[in-house]
Amino acid sequence: MDLAFRTAFAADTCGDLLYSSAPELYDYMFARGKITAQDYIAHEFRSRHGFIAHTIHTVAIADGEIVGVGAFYARDQYPALQRGSAYEILRFYGFLGVASVLRHASHAGSIIRRPRPGSIYIANLGVRADKRGRGVGSALIEYETARARAAGFEKMTLDVADNNPRAEALYRRLGFTFVKEKQFEGRKSSGVPNAKFMELSIGAP
Repeated sequence: MDLAFRTAFAADTCGDLLYSSAPELYDYMFARGKITAQDYIAHEFRSRHGFIAHTIHTVAIADGEIVGVGAFYARDQYPALQRGSAYEILRFYGFLGVASVLRHASHAGSIIRRPRPGSIYIANLGVRADKRGRGVGSALIEYETARARAAGFEKMTLDVADNNPRAEALYRRLGFTFVKEKQFEGRKSSGVPNAKFMELSIGAP
């Protein structure tokens, strides 16, 4: 499959792919009443602020269609992304709903933390269902790894849900190694899985 890569546009339709990367966590943070997690994801993706903003996402394109997406960011971007997500949550849910959403979103910090110095963090990696197993995710990571290496970064890092052995196997094939397990600190009945932190040393350019 021939793939092309570019930074995502606000008009791209990526909500379902982003949601598929962590459905339990996204539901826990953003689903409220008739509002689905996908509703909020679409809102923040269109913005320029936060961890779901299109500006930090790269898309993989085959035959003119988006078949994969992922977010890639460094340590120094994290504070602004954190503030941006809080701002967009307030805009979307309003003053009456923001407290609950921000509280649940803060629990995500137990498994998604500020990237380590010298590393690029990978998040929101999703591949279209009919294209899985065909190298889209690997190619997207390898593309961003080459860019990170050229920019002088030393590691690629990510967290994978401990109930997603298929994704973990992909990362291990790419050379990622397990570092530690992170315990989700939110409501235990939520179904949000714990995460395995993994890293890949990419060396100097």
